[in-house]
Amino acid sequence: MPLDNGQNKQQANPGKVLLIGVTGGTGANVVKGFFEQGVNNLRAITRKIDLSRPSLLKMSNAGVELVEANLDDEDSLSPAFADISAVYCHATTTDAAKPDPREVERAKRIAQVAKQAKIKHFVYNSAGGADRKSGISHIEQKYKVEQILKSTGLPTTMLRACLFMEEFWKQYTRPSILKGVFPFSIQPDKPIHLVTTKDIGRVAAYVIKNPSEYIGQHIELAGDVLTPQQMW
Repeated sequence: MPLDNGQNKQQANPGKVLLIGVTGGTGANVVKGFFEQGVNNLRAITRKIDLSRPSLLKMSNAGVELVEANLDDEDSLSPAFADISAVYCHATTTDAAKPDPREVERAKRIAQVAKQAKIKHFVYNSAGGADRKSGISHIEQKYKVEQILKSTGLPTTMLRACLFMEEFWKQYTRPSILKGVFPFSIQPDKPIHLVTTKDIGRVAAYVIKNPSEYIGQHIELAGDVLTPQQMW
């Protein structure tokens, strides 16, 4: 899917876009991707507007409207969706060793509020292979969320992203990698599909600017294919 700055064709003005799950480590890069595609009329949900958090301060300084809402409280969500045309949902729970059941419950809540707000386009960051019965619990749960969103009748686009490149530079992976140890159970010569979270943001923004082409689509995303040996 080629990305451009709207020079080759007429693109829709997406209006105000609500971002969900972008206040963590990978979410900040997603926001950068939106800005790179010229989508800057953004509102982001956070439990608490605390500008002592670097990620929130950077977003606020960049012009992102911050709004307090709790994904476990439907009443708090409704005001966040006011005057919103499109939604990008990056995540509803943090990364963990096991899938968090709240991911599904929060998706149900978000889907209902989005339907009531008559959202024109809902873009969800799912997982590569979500529809292929992988047997991997995290991916299977992402597929459940896809089905929840679609069952409400929302106009959706599913971005099925593969492994984030940023996973190799997180607190729980970086120390081992710096010591020359690859902390994943993957053969050294096995190719891995990878994507950066900034590219996910760029694609999400592009999709939102071109709804007629991408509503109803399921898009697998990868930016590179490398083996652990090649990455090293």
